[in-house]
Amino acid sequence: MNQSEQTFSSLSEDERLNYLRLMEVPVWVRRANSESFPGVLPKLADKVVSKCDTELVAPLESNPAVKPASTIDTPAADGEELSLAETLPVEKPESIASTDARLSEASQFLKLVNWNSNSQADLNTRSAAVSNKKLLIVCRHQKDQPAQSFASVNSPSQFMRDYLSAVEQLTPADSVILETSLAHLTEAGLSQACRTLAESLTELQPNLILLLGDESVRHLLGNDRSVADSRGKCHSFRGYQLVVSYHPFTLIENPQLKKLALEDVRLLISLATGQFA
Repeated sequence: MNQSEQTFSSLSEDERLNYLRLMEVPVWVRRANSESFPGVLPKLADKVVSKCDTELVAPLESNPAVKPASTIDTPAADGEELSLAETLPVEKPESIASTDARLSEASQFLKLVNWNSNSQADLNTRSAAVSNKKLLIVCRHQKDQPAQSFASVNSPSQFMRDYLSAVEQLTPADSVILETSLAHLTEAGLSQACRTLAESLTELQPNLILLLGDESVRHLLGNDRSVADSRGKCHSFRGYQLVVSYHPFTLIENPQLKKLALEDVRLLISLATGQFA
């Protein structure tokens, strides 16, 4: 036999396992050996760790929320079904509703328009018999609804000026003065002018909220809501009285809806004057 020729003999099973241990190679139970674990479902056999890999299981034992893999080494009793939930760690998920509410809460910002409907002089000279009510008009825009149809940074749009003028004319001057603020409802509080919805409501303390547009309604009242099924009634939103009406751009595109918008304005005024039954 030449010196360059070598002979190799196959390793015994014990030698093979010992070699794998020395090389720190994980050893897993093969599917062919799953019959040695009676009562264990076939899909679980791939997840059963060999006795020689206890050092890989040890880190899991420090986490009480995780069930060690060694717990699935015990075969089930005859006639007892071993379910996946009994052998593998399962994290109980949050309810979908609570998660949606938390995400929605985190994405609600108001960007106030730097404008006020009444000067301080007007408020100071009002009669003592006239009450001052704060109205917050909130609007969120769909992709096809330009934000400028509602308001720019410092003033309402021309359409909203006419809208507010109608509100003022329909409000009994000897009964109530509406101090109106406008705000864009947004999901990104990147601007310094943006405040969370909760902070804005706490600061403004409005007596009434007017919510404009389907997108605003879905964002604050629920994904399954719309202007059509929400208008014509007084809603309670975080303890505030809220009325729903159409987005200004919707009224520009569909003038026939202005009649319904007028009904919403009358409802708003009846709430402001305490005449709503």
